[in-house]
Amino acid sequence: MRQFIWLCLLALGAVRPALAQTPLEITAPPLIYRGAQSAPLAITAPALIYRGPESKPLSITAPALVFRGASLHPLTISAPPLIYRAPSSAPLQITAPSLIFRGSASKPFSIEAPALVYRGAALSPLQISAPSLIFRGAATQAAQPQASALEIIDLPTAPVNSTYLSLDNATVDATLGITVKYHGLPENRGYGGLIFMDETPPRLSAWFYTAANKPDGEYQRSSLPSLTGNWKACIGFAPQMDRAVADVAQYADCLDFVVVGAGSIDAQPTLTLPDTPLKAGRDVTLTFGGLPPANCGIYIYDASGQEVARHFTNRKSDDEWTLRFAEPGTHDLTITYHGSAVRAHAKLEVIQ
Repeated sequence: MRQFIWLCLLALGAVRPALAQTPLEITAPPLIYRGAQSAPLAITAPALIYRGPESKPLSITAPALVFRGASLHPLTISAPPLIYRAPSSAPLQITAPSLIFRGSASKPFSIEAPALVYRGAALSPLQISAPSLIFRGAATQAAQPQASALEIIDLPTAPVNSTYLSLDNATVDATLGITVKYHGLPENRGYGGLIFMDETPPRLSAWFYTAANKPDGEYQRSSLPSLTGNWKACIGFAPQMDRAVADVAQYADCLDFVVVGAGSIDAQPTLTLPDTPLKAGRDVTLTFGGLPPANCGIYIYDASGQEVARHFTNRKSDDEWTLRFAEPGTHDLTITYHGSAVRAHAKLEVIQ
């Protein structure tokens, strides 16, 4: 028996150098849970620990932690600490696990990433990869409403000038009126017009005249029609013109300005979406705030540009709108204050 033991020891001594020439690999098994759990569930992976010298590449791969199913109580997934203590004269790689949760959790859930610890001397490049944390599913508790990416259409607010005309502000409140200043006019009778450009053909909405002997002055209106959007102020002169017209090509000079609804120049409306995904065929409540004092129109269009829903705020600064989307897909929500000019819009994603 003693002779047999000595033979075994001699054999091990011969094999040991060969083993030292190959990389050391420690691979833990994947931990997988599938099913439904109605009580607290904890999945804890083992600690992977290597202590000792290694002269060849060392790889420690932690398990993939995968949970698929539904948990009605708190769910905790703890990844293992990966610890290597020793000098390494060759590349060392420690890869943390992928922590993946697929399903629905109706109570708070926690996913803890592993502690990655390396103590020792690495004589070659050291690489430690942190885990990817992925949650796919629905969390029905402690979710917060999400503000949408409501984009406000910026308005021009600087003074605007042309060859003969000027405005103190390129945006005009329709209820506050407008003052168009003119200067350096030629010694001919002038014909001025205010033209709404967002119709086809454009609409001549106001006009004025200037005397041949008055090169400087101003034209004032106490209010404008509630035609919100893009306008032009234009002026032309005799003998080329004998009256104001809607065709801007006939004028000698024009400048651009924008007309907005009452009290809406500085409006910054907000839109808050529900805390759950928007689903076709189910009631959805959209919450609005910061609306101007106007009967704002809110319109929703599908991906083809077809209007599928509309709502009016009746001059409320804060409002709610409950509706149903008939079909899934990307929808465009637009907000107007007065008239048809879009002042804000957002993309809404509706799922099946």
